[in-house]
Amino acid sequence: MKYAPDDYSFSAGEKEKLLRRIELFRSATGTSKGILPTLVTTSGLKRNANAAMITNVVTLDDLFRG
Repeated sequence: MKYAPDDYSFSAGEKEKLLRRIELFRSATGTSKGILPTLVTTSGLKRNANAAMITNVVTLDDLFRG
């Protein structure tokens, strides 16, 4: 989960950190299933080369709609 006043910008450092966490999860659980990184944020994700690995984005509007 990340808070940002505007669309969240995913940096190269964060991408590497997430890749390490995914590999740690795979080795700890022994899973061979696909892992779908999902970002929960206030307003959205700014699309850039680093953000391509984020498969799903959940925003406040998604959580508190209606």
